[in-house]
Amino acid sequence: MCLCLPCCLIISLLTLMYLYQKNLFQLKLFHIENISQLTRRLFSSLVLDPPDVDHLVNLYDSTLRDTVDEHAPLRTKEMPRRPMLPWYNKNIQATKRHRRYCERLWIRTSLCVHHEIFKVSKILASEYYNKKIKASKRN
Repeated sequence: MCLCLPCCLIISLLTLMYLYQKNLFQLKLFHIENISQLTRRLFSSLVLDPPDVDHLVNLYDSTLRDTVDEHAPLRTKEMPRRPMLPWYNKNIQATKRHRRYCERLWIRTSLCVHHEIFKVSKILASEYYNKKIKASKRN
């Protein structure tokens, strides 16, 4: 049995919710000397009338689901479907991705070597784009 803090907290919350539903536990102020009596009463009620675990789990699940639905309801959003552009392909995507990678590397390290690699990747990318543009002028 897992006795980590979150599990114990969940079990105690579920137990309190169960006891509150059965009217065995009511929210009111207690004096310090009454706390030991309250603890004995709660403990004896748990031992004599153990809660149904399935019921507690369902209660916990429905309470959480209702809270999430109230404060963060699911919304559907329609996204327009755009067709794949004929000039944009996997090679162009890979070239852009590599150029951005080189740029981030240069910014992160500030080394001259990485700056030179970034410049070369920019030149290679522009050459690739120019080839694609010249090839498509005939179309």
